[in-house]
Parts: sequence; structure tokens; C-alpha cells
Amino acid sequence: MKNKFIYQLLILITLSIALSSCTGKKADKPEKVLSSFEKMYPNSTNVNWENQNDSLWKVNFDFDGNKISSEYSNSGDWMQSKYSVPSEQFPQSVIDRIDGFYYDYTFIRSELVETPDSKVYEIDIAVNNMSIALIISEEGALLQAKKKE
Repeated sequence: MKNKFIYQLLILITLSIALSSCTGKKADKPEKVLSSFEKMYPNSTNVNWENQNDSLWKVNFDFDGNKISSEYSNSGDWMQSKYSVPSEQFPQSVIDRIDGFYYDYTFIRSELVETPDSKVYEIDIAVNNMSIALIISEEGALLQAKKKE
């Protein structure tokens, strides 16, 4: 009888810990964060929330065929979104900037980072057996070029 009680207690404790550590529950997020997210990305799927710190929420999800990562403040302000973008979808200004600096290159990875104030492209290219990380504004300004190790 005593062993049965201990066994049931252990199961109850295990279930409580497992349920309390689940991520992605709507009840965990401030209502303003959820409202802002659902307004920007209605009908998103595979939504997974992470609390980055006391004031920032990160959400990974699928929307319109893209895997997107977005961040929101506790007050529901959208901070940024990031998703992969093929080079064929770059504005001509971005392509012109890369072509102006590099001759024979290959695209490795590219993401569009959108904030309330701007759009920038984070692009990794291969040039002469080197990997270079670029950040280029939507208007074509080269904001950063850094050789990757």
C-alpha cells in the first residue's frame, strides 16, 4: 500500500514537471504579444514560442511557405522578423552592390531581416575559397562585409 502511494506520487510529480515545462502554450505569453503576432501572421502554423528574457519573446513558425523567426517585446511591439530568401528574389540594388565588389562568387545562404524601420539582407557568399558574410540594405548600401572563419 505504501509503495503504491509512493509510485502514484512519483507519477504525479513527473507529470506536473513535464506539463509545466511545455513551450508554445498561449497562456504563457502576454495577451498583447499574442494579439500582435496573430494580427501580423494570421493562419501561421507550427508555432513555437521561446521567452528570450524578461522583456523579449521569440517565435518560430511557418507562414506563406516560409519558415520565419520573429521577436516581440512584452508590450506586444514587433521587433523583427527573419526568413530565408533565395537570391532570385533580391532587389536589383542588392545584386548590383554584390556584383560591384565581387566578381566570381557563389551564394551560400541569404536571409531577409525586417524591422519596423528597415529591411536588410544577410548574405553569405563564397569567393576564392573564402566565405564572406555581407549585410546589405534594401537600397543596396553595403553595411557590413566580414570574412568568416
